[in-house]
Amino acid sequence: MSNFGENGNIIFKISCPVCKSDNVSVLKEIKNIPYYGRILLLTVVCNDCNYKFNDIYNLEAKTPKRYILQIKTQNDLNAKIIKGASCTIKIPELDIDITPGPASEGFITNVEGILLRIKSVLIMMKRSSDSPKEMKKITKKLDFLMNVLNGLTPLKLIIEDPLGVSKIISEKNLTEETLTDEEISNLDSSHIFSIEYKNSEDKNE
Repeated sequence: MSNFGENGNIIFKISCPVCKSDNVSVLKEIKNIPYYGRILLLTVVCNDCNYKFNDIYNLEAKTPKRYILQIKTQNDLNAKIIKGASCTIKIPELDIDITPGPASEGFITNVEGILLRIKSVLIMMKRSSDSPKEMKKITKKLDFLMNVLNGLTPLKLIIEDPLGVSKIISEKNLTEETLTDEEISNLDSSHIFSIEYKNSEDKNE
C-alpha cells in the first residue's frame, strides 16, 4: 500500500481493493502515545464504494514483542491496547486466536474494546450455526466472556507482533517478552481478521 522514501516521507500508491477505483482518500494523523512513542494513523476511504480501512505505522524503531496481561478486575479492562495489523491476539481460557491477514486493521482501543469485538463475532457465529453442539460451546464461551466483563472471572490476554507495532499499556499485571526469531517466523503477519477457537472441550466428550 505504501513505502518510505529516503527523506522519511510516506509514498502512497493506492487503488481500492474492492472496486479498483483510484478515487481514494488517505487521511493521516500523527499521535504521540504515552509509554509508547510516535505513531502514524492512516484511514483509507474509497469515495466511489465507501470501502474503509485503518492502519497504524511506527515512527520509531520497535522490537518484536509479546505482551501478557493478567485481567483480574474490571479496572484491568481499561488497559490501553495499540493493535497493529500484524498483531495476533490470544486468549488461552477461551481457546481463541485472532490472527492477521489481508483485512486486518490497526486501531487503538482498550481491553474491554477487544473483548466486546470478540463477543460480537461469537454472537454472529452462534446465530449462523446449525449445530446444537457448536451452539452450546459458543454459549459457554459467551458466558465466560460476560463474567470477565463483569469482573467476576480472571482472564489472560496475550498479544504478539513480529513488527513490534502492537502493545498493551498497563502499570500492573503485565509481562513483556521479546519474540525469538523462531517465534517470529511462525507468526502470520499477512493481515486478515479471523477468529479460531480450538474446541479443547472435544477431548473430554
